Amino acid sequence: MREINLAAEKREVVGKGACRKLRREGKIPAILYGIGENPTPLTVDGDAFTHLYCSLKGGNAVFNLRLGGGRGKKAILKELQREPFSRKVVHIDFEHISLRKRITVEVPIHLVGIPKGVKEGGGVLEHILREIEIGSLPTDIPEHIDVDVSELDIGDSIHVEDLEIPKVQILVAAERSVATVLPPTVYKEAEVKEEKPEALEEEPAEEAPEEKEK
Repeated sequence: MREINLAAEKREVVGKGACRKLRREGKIPAILYGIGENPTPLTVDGDAFTHLYCSLKGGNAVFNLRLGGGRGKKAILKELQREPFSRKVVHIDFEHISLRKRITVEVPIHLVGIPKGVKEGGGVLEHILREIEIGSLPTDIPEHIDVDVSELDIGDSIHVEDLEIPKVQILVAAERSVATVLPPTVYKEAEVKEEKPEALEEEPAEEAPEEKEK
């Protein structure tokens, strides 16, 4: 798994107001936590993090968080919080790890090739399992797992038990499907007869009854 250097600073002030101020300055509030450790509030540069994260293309990496330019702390990315519409990152959760201890992570699965059943039979490739949970030392975790689907014919499937990932423990049931090729589906175009709605006569507005004199 790749190791990426990322400059970070400890932040003394916490809270929603302080976080909003940091975001206006182009920074992203973050937190670093680990088993038996007190959480450490951090700040990272927004542009630097976005550039590094995009270079991963959805894969995993070990972040070497260099606090104040000193010795780095190894961490993995556990959660990103984003704005709902712009998808801009507004908060980051890092987990402090040891390179000598096993951790549990989810690794993305990439399908490689065009199945025979798609090219020759007009089938449809369905990608069912997009991430797989594994346990391993951080240095042995792949950024992603490539699965060759080029030999799949219509009706064929690849299951978790078919995957070969050296030095890791797969924590997903062996019988789960990763990908399958479905037979082509024929759709009939139903003729829809458009009927023009009949014009409705406008009813006069109801007038309030006149008040009777006593």
